[in-house]
Amino acid sequence: MKALVFKEQQLKYALSRVASKVSGASAVSLGPLSLKEIDPLELPKTSGRAGDENGAVSASGDENGKWVRLAPRHSGICGSDLSTLSGHSSRYFEPLVTFPFIMGHEIVADILDGTAGDIEKIKTQNGTGVGTNGKAGGKEGGEGAEKEGGEEGKKGAEKEGEKNTAKNTGQNTRQSKGAKNSKKKRVVLDAVLGHKARGLPCPHSTNSPNSTNSPNPNDYGYLVSGDLPAGMQTGLCEAVGGGWGEELIAHTSQLYEVPKDFSDEMAVMVEPVASGIHAALVADVKPGDMVIVLGAGTIGLATIAALRKYTQADKILAAAKHPHQQALAKELGADEAQPADKIIRLARKMLGCQMTGDYLSSGADVVIEAVGSGNAIKTAMKMVRPKGRLILSGMPGAFILDLAPIWHREVELCGAYAYGIETEYSEAQNLKKPVHTFELAFDLVKEAKLERLVSATYPLERYKDAIAHAFEAGSRGDSKIAFDFR
Repeated sequence: MKALVFKEQQLKYALSRVASKVSGASAVSLGPLSLKEIDPLELPKTSGRAGDENGAVSASGDENGKWVRLAPRHSGICGSDLSTLSGHSSRYFEPLVTFPFIMGHEIVADILDGTAGDIEKIKTQNGTGVGTNGKAGGKEGGEGAEKEGGEEGKKGAEKEGEKNTAKNTGQNTRQSKGAKNSKKKRVVLDAVLGHKARGLPCPHSTNSPNSTNSPNPNDYGYLVSGDLPAGMQTGLCEAVGGGWGEELIAHTSQLYEVPKDFSDEMAVMVEPVASGIHAALVADVKPGDMVIVLGAGTIGLATIAALRKYTQADKILAAAKHPHQQALAKELGADEAQPADKIIRLARKMLGCQMTGDYLSSGADVVIEAVGSGNAIKTAMKMVRPKGRLILSGMPGAFILDLAPIWHREVELCGAYAYGIETEYSEAQNLKKPVHTFELAFDLVKEAKLERLVSATYPLERYKDAIAHAFEAGSRGDSKIAFDFR
């Protein structure tokens, strides 16, 4: 099988960081990523120790019983991937990955035939999402989502997707036909390699048996334990592969079945949109709050849509660099969208506050930083009010940062990594059971027609062109770039 493999080559990694100052394409050419022909990965041997949320341990002893092989259809290029390829990832992650790994975690894939696995336990999203009324699943939620999208919206989205995919000469231009293209079961992937995938008891239980350590929901030790080698998620673990290859393996606990009316472009947006939703929920926005989202790439735009749908924010301002990003941000719910310097001036006018040096004397109640660069975080600090909340949604790296303003203004600094069970949101909405962010993401992708953010797709062989395009997406008027394996 063909795959894009990232090796642990310190010299090449250092070269990619230097080359990134010239261009993203230069970083990829000199870095440790290469297209290889490799043997298909072996399914992991399971220990049968995995427990459910109550600590109950499965008695299943079937070897490889809950692992399946996947063949990607689309796999997106994420900002965190670009950070790694340009040599800007934090060294904090080194013990949480295993080399060499196949990159890619934004995946829609087919389950391959003839694979052993507990397929029936894959979570199905047909009519079981959370509707816009906040009620859990069932007929009401499913019909609500269907009515909001409607046949007219579906046709419009298909036309938009065809136009975007064919936008640049030389890219894949075949039309997406969604489930009609595949007779196999299509799934999207929760990339986090959690306790079930590792054959471990639930770390959030207070009575997990057969555990060598006391269960602790605040202990991430399971990420380097169990049936798998270290690896915080698919795309960073040698044993399971990633979406930038012709095949990978996944645990059924990671998989969500794709509705039949979802195109592949819709499906590949579920994972990044879930990240945006999680950031919006972690922000703990109160009714009437002013929120500034800094950055209008895929995650920033998804966050804006999520803030408008799932919170009671009053004003949502988007710090967006490029005109197309500003237009999309306003379409998805932002009241205003301008470059960061103008957003600071606008916020000052709206709040009637002063400037103390480069900082607003007051500021937004919540600022969500969705870029991950040092400069973006420094700018976000200038926008948030004293005793406000600053959410880091973009993956940060190592840089020099003056924390005196955080200290003096008593700003709450909080990270928002990936997605998961949204307990506080579920309780606030009186849902019958906790909802996973992916369930919300299916609804939001459909309602907001977020497949339109998929701007271009490329075959794997043209990975250098694809990644170069992803590095330049904003300046080229684009958003999400993905690989197409169909």
